[in-house]
Amino acid sequence: DYGRMLEEHVRRKLDVTVATVPVPISEAGSFGVAETDDDLMIKRFFEKSDNPPPMRDDPSRALASMGIYVFNRMFLMEILDQVTRVAVPWNDFGRDILPRIVGTRAVGAYRFGEGAKGGITENGYWRDVGTLDSYYDANMDLLKPVSPVNLYQKSWTIRTYQGQFPPARNVSSPAGEAVYEADSLLSGGDLIVGARITHSILSPDVWVDPGAVIEDSILFSGVRVGAGAGLRRCIVDKGVVIPPLERIGWNLEKDRARFKVSEKGVVVIPKGYRFESNQETPMIATQLIKSA
Repeated sequence: DYGRMLEEHVRRKLDVTVATVPVPISEAGSFGVAETDDDLMIKRFFEKSDNPPPMRDDPSRALASMGIYVFNRMFLMEILDQVTRVAVPWNDFGRDILPRIVGTRAVGAYRFGEGAKGGITENGYWRDVGTLDSYYDANMDLLKPVSPVNLYQKSWTIRTYQGQFPPARNVSSPAGEAVYEADSLLSGGDLIVGARITHSILSPDVWVDPGAVIEDSILFSGVRVGAGAGLRRCIVDKGVVIPPLERIGWNLEKDRARFKVSEKGVVVIPKGYRFESNQETPMIATQLIKSA
């Protein structure tokens, strides 16, 4: 809820307010970090520094920028006008703009989630998703038995685009193979035919053929997974067709020859990737729909 942050921006008569959250000093090098005075006025700003400054009241943590800002409108227009005039473009708030205006304008930090009596509440949720592994971990958070983000909380709805798709459907294969699905999120338009899906997130309009195995993976919209294929700890971008019997995620050395593999071993199949195998093989899911 950004309401309190907006109120503090107005009350303190700031030009810019930067939403911040304490993070362990060992992790702070991955963030923009604010060095503040006792009144939470930002004195210096370090973007992904090897030596980020600790918080004044807690040397074990640093005050990391959340990438959320409140600008006075006229000041923001002034800054953007300057951006268009300089020889080297400024195109990043943390790296380019904030370091230049700290010390010359009123730039303050807002400690997100801070209650009236001080301290950071523990019931909020925020993740930086600037790396493949952090993006993957944030998605996997949704699959925990008690997720830190309640997608079903009617009093605080999360609004997003909803395409026009038929309901998700699980159906046995023509040979009688039943679907096994556990600890996963499915979306509208998904069609799972005699496959095994565990601890994975399937975006809208994903079709999976018989005998396929999908584990700990994230599939974007329009992905097609052929019969007997296997995906383990993968992120598959939009519209990719995984050929029958293809295996990805079991042999990372082999996977690195074709795909990006993150530091923690998550394999990314990019949008538009075409396998050497014959992608024209008819999908069982497609045949099922055509015969219905």
